[in-house]
Amino acid sequence: DDSRLQMPRNLVAALIRMENSRSHQDLRLVIRELIDWLQLPEHTKIRRSFTVFLRGVLLPKRIPDKDFSTYEDLLEVDTMLAEKVRDWTRAWEKEGLRKGIHRGRREGLERGLQRGIKQGKQEGREKGLIQTAIRMLEKDMELAVIVDITGLPLEKIKDISENREKYAAELES
Repeated sequence: DDSRLQMPRNLVAALIRMENSRSHQDLRLVIRELIDWLQLPEHTKIRRSFTVFLRGVLLPKRIPDKDFSTYEDLLEVDTMLAEKVRDWTRAWEKEGLRKGIHRGRREGLERGLQRGIKQGKQEGREKGLIQTAIRMLEKDMELAVIVDITGLPLEKIKDISENREKYAAELES
């Protein structure tokens, strides 16, 4: 980005950018700029002041579960943030994977249940039609009438007629 290359080395602007940074990557960008700007030995106090501000004010608000008292230099803070971002990324990936697996299982169970219900309804309808066909056959009704009323194919009605006991036993189980 050309605007970043031409940006003046304004320490106040860097401080404001740190406070307004929305992500740890944005904060690290400002810290790395400061590290680059403040390399000379005469900048040691300014570097130290930024480090004190980061470890005492800004970072505890952003990362409350971490102790920053041991950080003495901007480079240490930058390294810690890089590690923290990697840790968070791994944690987010694990959490995402866990949620994905949970969601997949839940959706799979829901789909399986829906299919099971649909299949159960279909089987129930079919059993009801077979039971109706058996009763009609017991009353010696014509096959064409049974086909017309039940909607079952003629071949199925013939099979039911020839194997009534088998179908009756299946209906009872």
